[in-house]
Amino acid sequence: MRRTLAAIEQLFSRNMRGMRRMGSAAIDLAWVACGRFDAFFEYQLAPWDYCAGRLLIEEAGGRCSDRTGRPLEIQSGNILATNPHLFEVLLDAVGWPATSATCA
Repeated sequence: MRRTLAAIEQLFSRNMRGMRRMGSAAIDLAWVACGRFDAFFEYQLAPWDYCAGRLLIEEAGGRCSDRTGRPLEIQSGNILATNPHLFEVLLDAVGWPATSATCA
């Protein structure tokens, strides 16, 4: 939770204008795919929470990765997702270095 709050603080320091969560990663990812949301990140998810959303985002031209920027895999357990223009900004703000410890 502390890592998530620190990431949110990073986004607000970069002039993020607002934040919304619908309570379901699947719907949040669908909304990124259709352009209602600009980005989504979460550090602890099960594959069923993000696999379908990943497909939607990539088919819509967006980008997804794990929290280190590596390709998203079924066992990743976390996701960064956005349109292609914001991906590097999101990764820089909320991504974890590859050497960081895993989520607890």
